[in-house]
Amino acid sequence: MFKNHRLLVPGFRADHLLLNAVAALALPAELAAVASRRPVIRGFDYLEPASRLNWRTFVLLSGPALFCLLAAAFRLSSARTARARAERLLRKA
Repeated sequence: MFKNHRLLVPGFRADHLLLNAVAALALPAELAAVASRRPVIRGFDYLEPASRLNWRTFVLLSGPALFCLLAAAFRLSSARTARARAERLLRKA
């Protein structure tokens, strides 16, 4: 757990490590859990406007594109079954 590659990461918070260790040793389990919480930044990281536009375009167009693909697949499968049914009827007649 305490490896150099983890401890030397710029985002590593040694003060939180110390606080959590002392809280775990000195406080009851419930209070240690509360004391070890830290605020979390909500939301997403900054995206460049071009990247944001690409993601927005993908999200908005993927639903209708999937719907069109499913409709085309259904239509092709129903057309094949209709042709096969018509051929069977012609053979019997």
